[in-house]
Amino acid sequence: MQEKFKVGYYIKPFGNSFIEINLERILKNISGENFKTIITTAREIYNSGNSEEYTLYKNKLPAVTFSGTFSPARNASSIVSYSSLIVLDIDKIGERLQKIKHDLFKDMFVVAIWLSPSGDGLKFLISTSCSRDLHKQVYKNAVKYFTTEYGVEIDKSGSDVSRLCFISYDPELLFRTDFLNFDDDTTENSKSQNSDSVASQKIISKSISITKSAIINNEGQKKILKKIYHYLKKRGLSITGTYEEWVRVGFALSNTFSKDIGRRYFLDFCRLDGARHDERSSERLIENCYQHGTSSSSFNTIIYLAQLQGYVINFNKPKHSKLI
Repeated sequence: MQEKFKVGYYIKPFGNSFIEINLERILKNISGENFKTIITTAREIYNSGNSEEYTLYKNKLPAVTFSGTFSPARNASSIVSYSSLIVLDIDKIGERLQKIKHDLFKDMFVVAIWLSPSGDGLKFLISTSCSRDLHKQVYKNAVKYFTTEYGVEIDKSGSDVSRLCFISYDPELLFRTDFLNFDDDTTENSKSQNSDSVASQKIISKSISITKSAIINNEGQKKILKKIYHYLKKRGLSITGTYEEWVRVGFALSNTFSKDIGRRYFLDFCRLDGARHDERSSERLIENCYQHGTSSSSFNTIIYLAQLQGYVINFNKPKHSKLI
């Protein structure tokens, strides 16, 4: 059955070149030895607690568009074929991972399920007979259904049909050849039958959402940031030009400012990259920076990157001397 599903395999996850392969082949690679070495490294970095380095490493892994293939660009308007598959994520599960994995696989809507790259979460596939125009709605309904039935916290941000899913390694990947399509009518029926049992079925997840709204937004640092921004904009320069700089600036801002301010500044800096800027990818990155821990990047990281572009800060001035 997996042979009928055609998906896109990207060796370079943020490029547009892909190989069309069938689902069975990619699942065999995830359960086999092909990705074992690179995913073992990813999990070692994740377990070390260094969120920034894990993000950098993970975002260089090969990836798959399970919902179809796309050309010339990877976006919803460039879809070539729709596979009818939808991938869902559960992050940072902790000790109950194996139980949740097997509980979910008992559900006949689940086509396949495996460990995420971190080893601390799950990814699973469902199929639908609905048209691709209803993809987002089916995704939304699926999130509600699995949350209600199993009490798991499913990532709500993955509804885009062109969504990338990084490869992983799980020798105990589970898949079935016979399954039920997840459609609007079955969704509503399941929801009504199980709505009374939600409270008793909830599973406590170890998913951690870092709340940084309590960060004191230093006015002096905000002034410096504005000066750096105007310096770069006037000269057509950027401090997010490379992938590594992009990630480090995101983490630096998330460690310095509350989410509303940090997000605004980050997108402003990213837009200085002009045609190379991808608004959606930048929004996802800054969201990830605020949700998944801290790193060694700080406000000084931004100053350092600006100095590499020729920016000069006078540390002797009183208004600056107490800020760094």
